[in-house]
Amino acid sequence: MFSLKSIVTIFPILMGALLTGLGAARLREANIVPAEKWTAPYGLLVFSSERLDAAYIHVGANLGLYPLEGNRVPAEVELSFSWDWCGAYDPGIALPVEVVVGIQFPFKVVNDEDFELALKDSEQTIHVVDKKVVVTDEEGGLASSVFYVRFNPLQKREWQHYSLSIRFDWEGCIRRGGFSTFTIALPITLGLEPGYGFYPYEHVANVDYVYFADRLEYTVGMEFPSELEIKQSFPPTDTIITEWGGEAMVVFWEPQISASHKRVAAKSLQMVMVEFEATKLSETHDRLLFDSGLYIGIGVGLLIGGIHEALKLTGEMRKKKGII
Repeated sequence: MFSLKSIVTIFPILMGALLTGLGAARLREANIVPAEKWTAPYGLLVFSSERLDAAYIHVGANLGLYPLEGNRVPAEVELSFSWDWCGAYDPGIALPVEVVVGIQFPFKVVNDEDFELALKDSEQTIHVVDKKVVVTDEEGGLASSVFYVRFNPLQKREWQHYSLSIRFDWEGCIRRGGFSTFTIALPITLGLEPGYGFYPYEHVANVDYVYFADRLEYTVGMEFPSELEIKQSFPPTDTIITEWGGEAMVVFWEPQISASHKRVAAKSLQMVMVEFEATKLSETHDRLLFDSGLYIGIGVGLLIGGIHEALKLTGEMRKKKGII
């Protein structure tokens, strides 16, 4: 049977090993994070079957409604477009009876709703022939999306202003860079290399015009709750507005795109990116580091003390038996 002294000697060794192992597990949890390599799909662009005389697009996203781990963000897009049919067509040539207008959007568009087309400053109803959201997968499973509407425009030789809007869940737009740091990105297409391959918007028939970043006016707005801290952004933000008593932050961009960009790459992109930190996860990370240091410190101390006492006890037992 073990003597009381033996038990007292073994106990700190066992507790030391347990605490050291627990501390090592906490340290591993704090430092081993499945950081994701950033890759971008085809970016934002606008397409149509008839030449647009003006196009403005706004993209909005709210990062405070879903858990970050789900990599899904509620978003909305509004495309305002118009054409001048006063002098664009010879009076002897009939106006187009059916046109298609749409948006190629990066990553995956799911759970779409409120997909609507409206004639601005008018209550007149527009006949929509078809509207659809198509998700395409590139090699490696990287997704891009296309949403478009096919409709019958007014048969009037005048300026016509339309609004195409959609709300959806934007999936795959967030990448984790560390335990508590994340990046959200909106790739915007600067140009595509002709003949390179089958681009997402080409899933739509009768598309004759494509509008890259230098042909569009656009803004990007992202809403961050108070528990998400913005670390840096690219391009630098134009406007930061704090609302609701500091409970949320709305960030706006109106990126400037060079019209002289050479379209030589298969996917040439301007990235609107925000790196941010989840403060609750940051606190969890700090607590894990503190706990690991505390457990390892106490555990190693108990191990050293226990091993020292065990060696002393072994020596005493050998003396009693006349070994030494």
